[in-house]
Amino acid sequence: MLVYKIEGYKSILAGVILTWCLLSPLYNYAQPKSTSQRESVSFYLKNDLDRPILLKIGKSTVSIDIGDTKKFDRPLHSQIFLVNKKVMGFYLQKGKKILEIDSELQGKKVLLSKIVKE
Repeated sequence: MLVYKIEGYKSILAGVILTWCLLSPLYNYAQPKSTSQRESVSFYLKNDLDRPILLKIGKSTVSIDIGDTKKFDRPLHSQIFLVNKKVMGFYLQKGKKILEIDSELQGKKVLLSKIVKE
């Protein structure tokens, strides 16, 4: 086995180089958010229907019971779909688009009976 012995200033230099190599990827990931990222809108959805409802929001599925109100923070121009319970899996073409997020929704309470037509 070949062993190198680093002495004096060489060991300090090697330590600095090793530390720099280890920390430089962290510096790249720790940058602040750019202003070009999409703005988000906060709003409330209230289920005033006579049945629980299932919504597809982004990659997740959200259930809202009768009379419940939920707060959402979503990016501008994203969409909310109503899940068809008769379909086992959810596909975008099988869901019904009920809401597109706009800046006018900021801080408002939206009643599901106004946007869900049956």
